Amino acid sequence: MKRVSVSLFALWLSGSLFTWAAEAIKTGTLVDANCGPKIAADAAKASGHKVSCAKSDNCKNAGYGIVADGKFLKFDKTGDAQAWNILEKTSKESEVKVTVTGHLEGNNLQVSKIEEAK
Repeated sequence: MKRVSVSLFALWLSGSLFTWAAEAIKTGTLVDANCGPKIAADAAKASGHKVSCAKSDNCKNAGYGIVADGKFLKFDKTGDAQAWNILEKTSKESEVKVTVTGHLEGNNLQVSKIEEAK
């Protein structure tokens, strides 16, 4: 009986670790961490978020994330750097849509890649 219990526990544990380690792919609107939590529940405000706001010193220092499915997901430092590169290159004035690949930990994304969505 102990062997069956240990085997079932090991199977459950390995399944839990696999789920935690799986990469998430999210698409949403790129925003800064100052504005993101305030506008996440309002899709129109999130889409209208200005690139000039996100590029301001105050917002750049706060970092970046995306608004997706009514939530703000904050990027790690790697994601912040990639987001800044996208903001520097975009010709859009607002509504910068991105697709982010990374590990989701609560409302934080450990980013491996960000691409501007077409």
